[in-house]
Amino acid sequence: MHEDCKPAYDCEKLYRIFEEVYDQLLGIGRMRRLEEAIQKDLIHELFLSFYEKKIDLELVTNPTSYIVTAYKRKIIDFYRESARFSVDDSWMNHSLTLMPSPESTLIEKERILELSGLLRKSYDQLPDRCKKAIYLKYYKGLTAAAIQQETGWSAQSTYNYLSIGLKQLKASLELHPQLAKGGVSLLVLFLLLQQF
Repeated sequence: MHEDCKPAYDCEKLYRIFEEVYDQLLGIGRMRRLEEAIQKDLIHELFLSFYEKKIDLELVTNPTSYIVTAYKRKIIDFYRESARFSVDDSWMNHSLTLMPSPESTLIEKERILELSGLLRKSYDQLPDRCKKAIYLKYYKGLTAAAIQQETGWSAQSTYNYLSIGLKQLKASLELHPQLAKGGVSLLVLFLLLQQF
């Protein structure tokens, strides 16, 4: 059968069914703790797909059940898609997703390398005991008690070595605020030390 010989799709039927089940679908979305704007988008996408596929819901045995099932699947797909973008990918959750340019990516890498070099140089200038305390705490992940056990230092000495070392590292970063801009935390910088 040719496209032009098919009867026209009756949008009035689709709109009538849409009005009948709209509140029920919103209730289902609320139960699944979806924001109302997202619910409305999903419902409209669902009915748009019915229209594009020219599905005649009056031919379906139980159209309400069919629509509810299709909507629940749409919600599941939405959550699956949302789960793909983790908290680490927070930049992807903005309404306008921009990919960083190669130039800005290169600049950021150079800034991180320069910052890690500065941090490494500052780390190397620390007293040996401070270096050891920081290494055990942030690189090996030991607790203060485990550091005491491994080194034989007192609790106060362990605390002092960590405190002095961190203060000196922080002071060296304050000398170069252009590198450490944007609130770069020391813990992230210690992760960079793992490369060395």
